[in-house]
Amino acid sequence: MGHRFYDQSNTSSPPTPEPGAQLPGRFHAHCCELHADQALHRARFRCRTRFQREPLDLVPVPYGILLDEEGFVVRAVLLDHDIPCLGFALEEKLHMNVWKNRLQELGLPTGRGSKSSSAWCASMHRTTHDPDSLARSQRRTRTRGIRRTITREVLRIVPGQKIAYVVDVVFHAENARRIVELVRNADILFMEPCFSLRTQNARPRAFT
Repeated sequence: MGHRFYDQSNTSSPPTPEPGAQLPGRFHAHCCELHADQALHRARFRCRTRFQREPLDLVPVPYGILLDEEGFVVRAVLLDHDIPCLGFALEEKLHMNVWKNRLQELGLPTGRGSKSSSAWCASMHRTTHDPDSLARSQRRTRTRGIRRTITREVLRIVPGQKIAYVVDVVFHAENARRIVELVRNADILFMEPCFSLRTQNARPRAFT
């Protein structure tokens, strides 16, 4: 059993048809189900084949990682709501804080030009996920006064933030264990609460 979601649909616009002409359907969808075997079970459905199921290769999902980008990771865990459902966590790898008040105090420009501090800060943003690249960038700019000043006075590299999302689940021990593991150390948690037996009679009428 798994949870289904869509990861792709029509990606191109059809050409302008001639009067009276009929074009083959270009719409297609890739559907994925995350299963307990930690793999995405995939299939393609195309308009031109009347949406007949076309099985695709399985994609392993180690540690529930659905997406691993330069700056962030998206994880999922399979949960139970009498039917399969998913909980998600979005984790930023590193986070760069730019203190704009320091830029103003130092009288540094913040426009879009290539010589401005913001242009260099933007390049630093692109390297925060790679500490080695960040160190190389800093070494290259040690002799350049404005960039050396920005690195020392304006930038702060801190651990990335984590946002978790879990709703519509049944309460039992295995669900609780998986949820706790997924949301551990989250900075922000979106979660559907439930009323305890002691407070059920006192809950607002709007929630009944």
